[in-house]
Amino acid sequence: MESRKKIIPNDRHVHFKFSLNDHTYVTLKKVYIDFSYNKYTKLVNAFCLIFHTVVLLIQIHFMVNNFTVDLVAKYSCMMMLMLYALVTMVFAIILEPKISELTSKLENYYWSEDSAGVEARQKIIAKSKTFLIINFVFLGICLILSVAMCPIFGDHKEWILISIIVENHFGTWGIIFDWIFYSTMPFVLFSSIRLSGALFYGTLGLQVQMFLINEHILQISDNFENSSDQTIFHTRISQKLRFCIDHHVCIKNIIKMLLEIVRLAMAVFVILGALCTISMMFFFLNAKCF
Repeated sequence: MESRKKIIPNDRHVHFKFSLNDHTYVTLKKVYIDFSYNKYTKLVNAFCLIFHTVVLLIQIHFMVNNFTVDLVAKYSCMMMLMLYALVTMVFAIILEPKISELTSKLENYYWSEDSAGVEARQKIIAKSKTFLIINFVFLGICLILSVAMCPIFGDHKEWILISIIVENHFGTWGIIFDWIFYSTMPFVLFSSIRLSGALFYGTLGLQVQMFLINEHILQISDNFENSSDQTIFHTRISQKLRFCIDHHVCIKNIIKMLLEIVRLAMAVFVILGALCTISMMFFFLNAKCF
């Protein structure tokens, strides 16, 4: 709507910019959307998805043919976690058009964080620091855990079945397969959280927009306090209120898009999450048997 992109006439205190390049959470956008969905990343993602899907199927085939309760208790936990990661990677690919559409909407409708003044922007920055620190600490932990899985840091045959299968079939040559498996794990782990990261970014951005709308409404009389003409005063307030309401409607539409993405994946991930939790509990409860 053309009216949204205009500054309210004669209001020198309000400047509305529509850009995603100067906001607090732009780093999240660069990590979870720009990097995650560029063509080179998608090629690596496709290779990892195919490779680890084949690995999981090999493990399932081996477990079916050599079924024992101990085998299931020992290796099902890691297999379920890998299944969860692969399903997440698939959903990230399926939902890519919706993520792209959501990002496009955000770029069209986002207000700049300084539109409500310096004090409001400082509040946004102060609140965002906690979320950004948590996010990058989480990414750091994921990276450390995935690197720690490399063979140089120890033998993982006690909880990763594919290492035993490869060693039995390929002998010393199996180390090549092992290195491919473990070297791609950091990317698999990142790809499995990129959908959650994109939704996290969108949620935080929408929260900022709702905060800005509230700030503009709270400041609505301050911007026109020097106006002597009551007719002009009420006209300008009415214009600004309509402007805020219009933006609120746009943000609500984006929230509906975000909720639609969540609803599409929720049932599958709830089931997978429950199965992963059960397999992990079974693994730890029976760990003393190994």
